[in-house]
Amino acid sequence: MEIRIPEEGTIRILGGRITFRFGNMLEGRNPRGIKLVDLQAQRSKLERAGRALAKLRKRGLYDHHKRKDGSLEPVHFAWLPHLDKGINTEDSIREILAWRDERAGVDEAIAFGIGGSYLGNRVLFDVFCGETWNERTRPPRAFPRFHFLGHNLNPLRLRRIVDAILDRGSRRVECIVISKYGSTVETFGEFFAVRDILRAAGVEVGVTAVTGIGGGLHDLAMREKWPIFEFPEGAGGRWSVFSNSGLVTGAMNGVDIEAFLRGARDMDEATQADDLAANPAYLEAALQYVAAAKHKLTIGVCMPYLDELHSLAKWKVQLQAESLGKRWNLRRTREVHAGRTALVAIGTEDMHAQVQQLIEGRFDKTIAMIGVEQFGAEDVTLPRGLDAVKGLPDLGGLRLGQLLSFAREANEESLTNEGRLNMTILLDRLDAYTLGALMYFWMVSTAFEGTMEGIDPFDQPGVEHYKRILREKIEGAIPRTS
Repeated sequence: MEIRIPEEGTIRILGGRITFRFGNMLEGRNPRGIKLVDLQAQRSKLERAGRALAKLRKRGLYDHHKRKDGSLEPVHFAWLPHLDKGINTEDSIREILAWRDERAGVDEAIAFGIGGSYLGNRVLFDVFCGETWNERTRPPRAFPRFHFLGHNLNPLRLRRIVDAILDRGSRRVECIVISKYGSTVETFGEFFAVRDILRAAGVEVGVTAVTGIGGGLHDLAMREKWPIFEFPEGAGGRWSVFSNSGLVTGAMNGVDIEAFLRGARDMDEATQADDLAANPAYLEAALQYVAAAKHKLTIGVCMPYLDELHSLAKWKVQLQAESLGKRWNLRRTREVHAGRTALVAIGTEDMHAQVQQLIEGRFDKTIAMIGVEQFGAEDVTLPRGLDAVKGLPDLGGLRLGQLLSFAREANEESLTNEGRLNMTILLDRLDAYTLGALMYFWMVSTAFEGTMEGIDPFDQPGVEHYKRILREKIEGAIPRTS
């Protein structure tokens, strides 16, 4: 593997639609930065990771990622963006869009899911609908009001959402239940509660299942004759947004799911080179790995400069935390307790909160900022005369998007001056294509970093611990009949 770094500290990806700026991670620009020799010292791990991802892309397998019976379990996230790999196809996309069009008269829709079955969908909703979507009253409403439940057991929130649906007099509600194995307590507890409350109030409730074949939800959907979209094998929750798990609800929200997949597909092509200078995802992973292993920077902060990307940062936290936070090495012969701690900050909000800690606190963090360069007609130009406020410079004529970029750049410079390692990813504009490309970029980077760590980035044994204990508590609380 070629271990070299572009001297300018920047890689432009997909014809400049995305820019990866990593120079502030390096010695030449940052007094505490990473040296090229630090990366070269990891040659064997970099080469191992490159071989593993090449095999994964070709065969859909990752060594030592096994089912309970000891056979290799498929890992198919790299196949999902491609419509010729037998998972997503042109026909399956048409089926999703036809399902959506058949529900044109639905007043409200509710997605029930947890973990990756929630967070990926929440990203799509927040970016393309936003916090005021359900407040819109002026027609035409091409798509229904949309809600999320089943991701956090919360009777208060459930009641308030149901009461709002009933207060509006909504007559048709579509429930989208997403569960790979069909046995998730949080998802099903809230789904059954909402379904029964709405039905009792005379609301027509439709149900669509997104689930794995043969699980409990699949069996129930077959009995009830609900529409079923397969949750494919080899796409764990945090890797599943490019499968039916994300595309079904994305389509219901009006997302251009074909452009979303195309962005991921193009990013897949852009991240296959066996050369750090030509593979931005591999380079990002290598820099984060060295920052943690050599510099002891074991906390990774994701800081998007847009409220609509808050859920994207939370999705990235799940991707990183569940993939890298592992007790055992890949062969389960040695305890390693790997993984950086993942945190979220929001710019500019947290420049007035967390940045104090990031600039002057412990040297244990890297900061990854996300910015958008153009907002088009949605940007706002400030009026003249604001210098009449004492101490405030005249902002007249500037756009809010400009101020947002200035704030991010000021944070980058401040962090770097203090020796804090940071990087930035810029989207030329925020649309389905760039969002799909960015989410796929992080999938590749996370898989590569996990392989450098020598762990399995595709399992989640720690999550199963709490599920087992939760089930025992529930079973112990069920009233017994005499």
